[in-house]
Amino acid sequence: MCTIGGVLIFGDRLDVDRARRIEEVLRMVIVKGEERGRDSFGIVALSRDGELNVFKSRERPSIAVNRIPSIIGEDTVAVIFNNRLSRPRSM
Repeated sequence: MCTIGGVLIFGDRLDVDRARRIEEVLRMVIVKGEERGRDSFGIVALSRDGELNVFKSRERPSIAVNRIPSIIGEDTVAVIFNNRLSRPRSM
């Protein structure tokens, strides 16, 4: 199983308060999705100029997300994340 989610941000550049509110909700969704995927976590943020910021971890999402200082910046237009649950291989 896994969780895939994200956010699309429309409009002009984000002000600090709007970016903070979006990031709070995004972090909450990432942690809530851990029940469907707790073995690894990845997030990609796309900025207005096409730059990608990527973060990957093999930690539980609730731990890994706290190691990311900031996900949403004033130029962020989209963020996608994935929480993954590994399945044991059958023998």
